[in-house]
Amino acid sequence: MPKAAYLLYSVIDASIALATKDLAKILCYINTYPATHLSRALHVKLTWARKCNKHLFMSSETDKELGAVKTVQAAEEGTLFQTED
Repeated sequence: MPKAAYLLYSVIDASIALATKDLAKILCYINTYPATHLSRALHVKLTWARKCNKHLFMSSETDKELGAVKTVQAAEEGTLFQTED
């Protein structure tokens, strides 16, 4: 996509987001694990998570700086996206 088209798309996208801000609420559930709290999850919190009306970080350990809530089942990188099949 050309840069000018991307900028136009971004402006249109931002105006739609602002217009519908009170109509749609977005909850972001972010599953993480302790090894990535500083390297990934903190960057998510500082970037796209701010666009959510509410965001929750779930991890196998509580992290006050990140705001991560401890879950019952321990999370590991290989099991974050595991399906039940």
